[in-house]
Amino acid sequence: MNDRCGIKRWLEWVPAWTLTGVVALAIAWLTLAPVPPEAVHLELFKGADKWVHAIMFGALTSCIMLDRQRHACWHELTPAFAFMSGGVSTLAGVAIEYLQRYMELGRSYDPGDIAADAGGALVALLFYLALQPLWSDEKRAGRP
Repeated sequence: MNDRCGIKRWLEWVPAWTLTGVVALAIAWLTLAPVPPEAVHLELFKGADKWVHAIMFGALTSCIMLDRQRHACWHELTPAFAFMSGGVSTLAGVAIEYLQRYMELGRSYDPGDIAADAGGALVALLFYLALQPLWSDEKRAGRP
């Protein structure tokens, strides 16, 4: 590990898959908790909920990749793993939407949320792949 980067040193102390678990639990609570009947629907701007979905599932995808890269001694992740991470994140979004449909807790199914989840995951994995050489300690085998 490179000693010049303090955040990597801090991340080494975080137990394996903790970041992914915390973000997944936060998403589950934010998307599946019952909505109180007296809750007022406040939307900052049209489509704000889609941006929130994209950010949540982008964060989940990023945490999956970060936790895996930490486990792999900071070696660069393959594009295949990155796209698998995005797929897992998107499938979690699909599952949440279907749970909202059938749980009857004041939440509703919205295919637009699934699209936002997938879009956020895709953007996150592309950014992660583009930026990971900045913090990777070694290149993948076979890559210059």
